[in-house]
Amino acid sequence: MPASGGIMRVTVNLNDEDYIAFNISHQFGTKQGRDTIMAGKVLHVILWIVIIIFICTLDSGPILTVIEIAAVTAFYAYLVFSYDSRMKKKIRKKIELMKKNAKLPYETEATIDLNDDCIMEYTPSTTRRIEWKDIEQIRTDEEHVYLAFSAMQALLIPFRCVGDGKDQLLSLVLAKTGLQLNK
Repeated sequence: MPASGGIMRVTVNLNDEDYIAFNISHQFGTKQGRDTIMAGKVLHVILWIVIIIFICTLDSGPILTVIEIAAVTAFYAYLVFSYDSRMKKKIRKKIELMKKNAKLPYETEATIDLNDDCIMEYTPSTTRRIEWKDIEQIRTDEEHVYLAFSAMQALLIPFRCVGDGKDQLLSLVLAKTGLQLNK
C-alpha cells in the first residue's frame, strides 16, 4: 500500500521464527558469518586430526584403533553436518531467555515507509531514517527480505506482510539501491 508522500508502506509484525531466520540468513549470507562458519569447521577438522593422531599412538590394538577412529569420525561428522539445527536451537534458547527478561532484540511491530529518498521505520519506541545509499546488501529467503545497512543490522520484512506486493517490493528495493539480490 502507498505511504503518504511515499511509494510503499509495509506494516511489519515479527515473531521469533522471523528473528531466527534473520540470524540464519546473517550467518550464511554475510562474509563475517561465512568466515565464522569456516573457522569453526576448520577448527573441527584440526581437532579431528589431532585426536586421530593421538589414537594412532596408543597401543590399543588394530581393531580397537579402527573402532575409536570410526567413533571420533562419526562424532565430528555429526558436529559439522548438524551445524544448522544446533545453531537454530541456540538462537531459540537465547530468544526464550530474552523474553523471560523482557529484552527482545527486535521490535515486534513496525511500519516501514519506502519513500523516494529514504526508508523510514516507525516502531512504538523509535523512528529511524535509512538512506537508500546506506543499504549494503539485499538478501532473501523463502519468507523474508533483509535490507542490511551495517554488518549486524538489517530491516527484516516478511513477505506475508506485503501480501501480493512481493514482486513490487523487491523491484522497488533493487531499483532504489542499485544492488543485486543475494539469496
